[in-house]
Amino acid sequence: MSIVRKASGGVAYIGDSRVPVCAIVLMRDAGADIEEMLVAHPQLTIADCAAALDYARENRAEIDADIIWGYGSGGRDKAT
Repeated sequence: MSIVRKASGGVAYIGDSRVPVCAIVLMRDAGADIEEMLVAHPQLTIADCAAALDYARENRAEIDADIIWGYGSGGRDKAT
């Protein structure tokens, strides 16, 4: 997978999955390592998680906004 895509609502998701980039960022910020991310999201690969974190570094304001709005916490989902 390892390609970040934007849903029509603007949220960045990892490949064809319904895992938002900000979910991976929240896990990293909580101290999770890649193995824990893969256990929580078995449809992802190491490359997917790395791509998500790279995207987040390059687009921090966007990802912070997604976190503020609750995307990534399992509460909201705008994917189409």
